[in-house]
Amino acid sequence: MPKCKPCIIGSVYRTQLHKDAFIESFRDVLDLVSDEDKEIYILGDFNCDILTKTRSKVTKDLLSITSDVHLEQIIQEPTRITSTSESAIDLVFTSHTNRVIQKGVLHYGITDHSMPFIVRKAHILKCQAKDVWVRNYKNYDQDVFVILSVNAHGQ
Repeated sequence: MPKCKPCIIGSVYRTQLHKDAFIESFRDVLDLVSDEDKEIYILGDFNCDILTKTRSKVTKDLLSITSDVHLEQIIQEPTRITSTSESAIDLVFTSHTNRVIQKGVLHYGITDHSMPFIVRKAHILKCQAKDVWVRNYKNYDQDVFVILSVNAHGQ
């Protein structure tokens, strides 16, 4: 993105194992990147279902630490669909929701996970205006031009 402030884009995969270790490590990373004063996008398979009404401790902890650093989770539809369940475990967090103009989930059917996506607003660079001088030859008269040229050069 030319002439834009740098942004941070991170990808995450959290296994079902070591839940507490992940939360602590992720908190440390968020503390570091939130101090950068940059636009942040973190996406991936967090294995934390945000759609269920009874959220697990690790899901609550994840949403709490992301909220603490002003990150908002913007995917609100299922990203993992099986014959018996639907869940939103592939998530996208951002610090600048106002710059996201489109978001959603692409369902390809290759796997039981679908792909969340976002489209970020791009700033269109405007060319700097420049003056252009032109002559209008609509009323051009060759004889008058010759006389003016001769008089201008004193001949």
